[in-house]
This record gives sequence, C-alpha cells and structure tokens, in this order.
Amino acid sequence: MSDQPSSTNQGQIEPAERSGTDKKTEEHWISTPGGRTTVKFVMPAIALILGVAPFLESLLNIRDRGERKQVVNQGDTKPKPEHGEGAPPKPKPFTFEDYIDSNARPVVGRKNIAIHVLTTRAFDTVPLAGAAQRGLKNGGYNVLPLFRKRFADDGLDRELFGGSASLASKLELSKHCDRILLGAFRIVGTPKKFQGLFIAEAAFSVKEISPESGAVMDEIEIREKGGGASGEASIADAADKLTSAIESRLVAWPKR
Repeated sequence: MSDQPSSTNQGQIEPAERSGTDKKTEEHWISTPGGRTTVKFVMPAIALILGVAPFLESLLNIRDRGERKQVVNQGDTKPKPEHGEGAPPKPKPFTFEDYIDSNARPVVGRKNIAIHVLTTRAFDTVPLAGAAQRGLKNGGYNVLPLFRKRFADDGLDRELFGGSASLASKLELSKHCDRILLGAFRIVGTPKKFQGLFIAEAAFSVKEISPESGAVMDEIEIREKGGGASGEASIADAADKLTSAIESRLVAWPKR
C-alpha cells in the first residue's frame, strides 16, 4: 500500500489510520520520493525493549568497572620483595664484639687498663697513643688492646669520651677491664709569630671513664709549646714535646 505523498509531507512521519480490528498495532507511513511506505510497530515489543535497556546498561557498567579493577590489580604483577631483595636492609643489631676485642683478657691480680686516643685527620695520633701505653706499663698497669678500629670509625670513642652510661653498658666494659683512659689531642689556637719564630701550643686531654657507669671519674690536660720557622714546624715541635710529657705523666697515674 503506497500513495504519492505531497511535497510538503516529504521526510516527515505521520500517523496513518488505525485499524479497527487490531488494537495491538499502530501504523505509520513515511513520505519518500518513491511514495508512501507504511510500517507497523508492535507496541509490546517496544515496551519490552525500553524496559530491558536500563538493565542491560547497568550490566555493561558493572562489567566495565570489573575489567578496570582487574587491570589495576594486574598492573603490577611483580612479587613483593622479600628480605634484602629490593627492600631497605634491616639495621644490624648492636653487638659489643664489633667494637671490643674479647681476646684481650684481663690478668688476675693486676690493674687492667685500656687506653684509646681519639683520631684526627689533621694530625697522626699514633705516637701519642704509644707514649700513653708506655707510661701506663711503666707505672705497673696491664695495658689491654681492647678497642677495635670500628670503635673510632663509628664515632663511639667520642661518645664515650664525653661520658655515656648506655654505651658503657652496651659495650659491657666492666667485664673486660678495670679502668679506661681516653685521650684527645688538639692545637690550642693558631701558631703565632714572635721575633721571626712561630710558636704553637699542643694539648692532650686524658679522661678516666668508669667501666661500670660510663661516667668521667678523673681528667687532666697536658700542654706543651713548640717553635719553628713555620706554623707546621712549630706544631710538630710542640707534638714531640707533648709525647714525652704524656709518657712521664701517665707513669704516675693514680692506682686507686
């Protein structure tokens, strides 16, 4: 069934006459250049499609969210790092054996003492430590080579020099010696020129540390002056004189 549409109705959709017998359908005709075409739409089918569409859309949304979640969860498929593999290393527990040589055993019936001189980059303190050891030995002490190199490398010698009860306890010093002496070298001020000669003053501080409490029990400072044609020469001369003075002073270190 087709009629020739008028030019004013071309491209429009208008309702056709309704059938008098079929109440479930509605006819529409579409005006085209070739004539009028009548199309039948089943209303219950349309209603069914319109009712299902929101449900289908919700299913698609749920699926889309699930896929995106799966992509996020699978984005990093690398296993979590285990001990030491890609994770920051755990700090090593403190052990006194890293800093104390337990093979340096005290002698029964003797005054066992450990001596350590703080190191410095500007000056070699090994001769000063040797002088201190000789003086203590000549004074009747059993000098123990108690402290390892790491004791100075980790700065524990400077901490103990100021007195530290916690450090003395962690190092278990009371189990290894009766007394502890720590020494520190320094240049007093800067070399000064006097009548064409440079004068420098060097000082050596000695502290006795209690192995039990880590407290400073006694303290002395030994000073010597030296001269030379330059500032460096005057410092070296002062250090040489200081070395001799340390040995003679520590011979008489009290044996209380």
